[in-house]
Amino acid sequence: MCFGEYAGKLWKRLNQPLPHRIAARLSIVVLASCLDYFFTCYHLKHGASEMNPVLAPLFHGGHYFQAFWLKMGLTLGGVTALGLFHSRPLALRSLFLIICMYLGILTYHIAFM
Repeated sequence: MCFGEYAGKLWKRLNQPLPHRIAARLSIVVLASCLDYFFTCYHLKHGASEMNPVLAPLFHGGHYFQAFWLKMGLTLGGVTALGLFHSRPLALRSLFLIICMYLGILTYHIAFM
């Protein structure tokens, strides 16, 4: 497959409407990521340590603003990829798994407040 064919398929997929249920689930992931960030900041302020090896250096260095934008960039990149491939079963299973993981993480945060 040449680049032109691949770009044409990608353009077609970008112009495809996203079903409302998929858009709602992707929005839940972004909201859960934001909540995770704010709960993490709260726990760090009260003596906890960050478990995410990508964000830990930023949080421990006091760079909270950069940590937020890195977290949102990674989240939005993943959400975009899942939105592009929403018709594939693996993407739907991955989306379900991500939502379940965030529910577990947010439950953990709330339990230890």
